[in-house]
Amino acid sequence: MNDFRNALLALPFVKAKPDGTLDMWAVKPSGLPYYDVPTGRGFCAWFLHFVRDHDAAHIFTHVAHSFYNSEPAPHILSGWGREFAEALVAADETCSPLLLASGKTYHGGDLHAARLALPFVKEREDGTVDHFAVDHDAPEGSARGRYYAALCAKYMRDTGDLALYPLICADFDRTDCDTVLSIGFLTALCEIATASSLTATTHQKAAKVHFNAATPA
Repeated sequence: MNDFRNALLALPFVKAKPDGTLDMWAVKPSGLPYYDVPTGRGFCAWFLHFVRDHDAAHIFTHVAHSFYNSEPAPHILSGWGREFAEALVAADETCSPLLLASGKTYHGGDLHAARLALPFVKEREDGTVDHFAVDHDAPEGSARGRYYAALCAKYMRDTGDLALYPLICADFDRTDCDTVLSIGFLTALCEIATASSLTATTHQKAAKVHFNAATPA
């Protein structure tokens, strides 16, 4: 347990609180996109290495909970979302969670229409789009969340519309993090993202060096 805790504390966005518990999103955004977006990418890349090393996809739910209950950091979130989306697209197509959507095919072109083909994307009455409009009380919440995660990844892989995931992040509410459906969604997404190679993205390749240096022996 101490080794796992030390590995968590090696993550650049995790800090110990005075009471001994961990703040899973202890960051101070600069507010400047040119700094915070790469920071978010780097955080995400390092985190993916941690998850692979410890088989700890469930930790993503704790990071999300802390993020949405901390000081707003929209540019860091944007960078994290872009990096995570690239990992989802680079994932091994035979990974178990992604196979849940193996019978689905999505087509690009009109991205507005393509996004609305996803069951968790809905158009609001004012014409704007809610990219995470789900029924959190739906039966089989965890299984439904995992299925939605598979559809999200499959959609992005088919269409190249990597902007979808950051939009989901933006529409994800802090109250969503604790529902069974969201826990299934986030965990499955993380499992898919970590099915990409260690160097699937430029930032993952760079972060691997720092991850290895910081990992407790």
